Parts: sequence; structure tokens; C-alpha cells
Amino acid sequence: MQSARIDVAPGWLPSGYVETERHRGRGGVLTTGERFGPQASRTFERGGARFWITDNPLHDTNLWERGEPLTIAGRPGVGRGPRRGRFYYLQLPWDDGHLLGVSVQQAPEARALAIRIAESVRRSPPVSVDIPLQCDDPLCEGPGGIEVRGASDKWSASVGGPLATATLTHGRDHRPPQEARRIRQLRVDGRPAMLWHSGLRQSTTLVIPLGGVRHLVIGSRARRPLPEEEAERIASTVWICGEPDYSWLGRRPD
Repeated sequence: MQSARIDVAPGWLPSGYVETERHRGRGGVLTTGERFGPQASRTFERGGARFWITDNPLHDTNLWERGEPLTIAGRPGVGRGPRRGRFYYLQLPWDDGHLLGVSVQQAPEARALAIRIAESVRRSPPVSVDIPLQCDDPLCEGPGGIEVRGASDKWSASVGGPLATATLTHGRDHRPPQEARRIRQLRVDGRPAMLWHSGLRQSTTLVIPLGGVRHLVIGSRARRPLPEEEAERIASTVWICGEPDYSWLGRRPD
């Protein structure tokens, strides 16, 4: 079981919002050569509205040069979005020299909501994100990280790098999309599997049923298409390790 600690938490949560995603990135190097440190984020939703808080997001130079100046909990920040609209994004310096990012989408009075959430964010109580699979292929390494999203009875848990991901899903349907091409059946390490190509890049998706309502899915994470042989190779290096507890999905934090 891979585990990572996330020590960013909203001290105030609007009524009706529940947690739907946790992500922990490893950090790395951008294509521009710029290095960035580990990142952590948590997402909360209510109907079609959602917001997420990010510890150590990438510094948004355009935002800091052109955004709306803000003062949040005595710290100078900057935001972007309409004053009375349904989306808003802000960044501000906070603990340990990190940036804090708060993004609100499809919520009324998004600016006021983002500011109030940012004012409340703290380091505790910490939470964890646990991934019950290990990927040993080089394409799973690098800045991708680990991520869990969904609900307690229908979730996905992913690990990967900037080019490819390995995802364990529970309770999700994995039929090829209507635009899929070159659909074929095959066997991977003795297991029946299905493979198809889709999207503008015609990238490969490989799905392996694991029994019950669980599947292993290998896919691309970048603009670079994932070839069939790489998808099969990645799948052969993945192993399931442990049974996760995702009872926090779809619930308000304690």
C-alpha cells in the first residue's frame, strides 16, 4: 500500500460539500526546466459546484502580474475571476514558504467563497491518501503522484508519472467510448483484457478485469500517445497490495 500524508485542511466548509478527491504529487521538472516541489490537493463538491485547495501549486506568473490584489488573513495574495460570478481562483503565500491555491467552480459568489475558504485553511488535522497498487515501470515514475477520487462505492485510485498512469477502479463501467478505434481482446499475464485507441492522439487504453467490480486501467497522462506495447508492459509491472479504506469519500471531514 502506498501512502502519503496531506496536511492541508479547510477550517470552514460550506453546507452540503463533501470530499471527492485527494492528490499528492511528487514534484519534478517542467518542460521549461523549472523545478517544482511536492504538491497536495483536496477537492470538495456539492452537486455541480466544486472547490479544491492546493498546497504548493505552481507559481502562476500571469496571475501575479495581472490578477486582482487581495489581502487574506493579513497576507498579500492575488485572484482571478468575476467579483460576483461562479468561478474564482486565488493564490497566496502561506506556511513553510509554500503557496496556497484555492479554486472555486460553478458556485454562486465564488470570489467570496474562495476568500473565506482560504482564510480558514490550516495544516491540521492531516489526512492520508492510500493507493493499493504499485507500478514498477519507468513511465509510472516522475511528477505524477498518487490520486483517489469518486465516492465510497465507486472510486478510482491512480499512480503514475507525467506520461502514463495505472488505475485501480471499483464499481465503474469500462466500455470503449463511441469514438474508440481498433478495439481488440487480448491476454495480459494470463488475464483477459480489452484494448482500444481513442481521442485526437489515438492513445491506448488497456482495461483488465480483476474480478467482481474492480478493473486495472492503463492509460496516457500526456499529449504523447501511449503505444500498445507500452501499455501492456506497464500492466505487467503493476501489482495490487492491500485493501484501502475510502470511507472518507463522499463525506464531510471530521
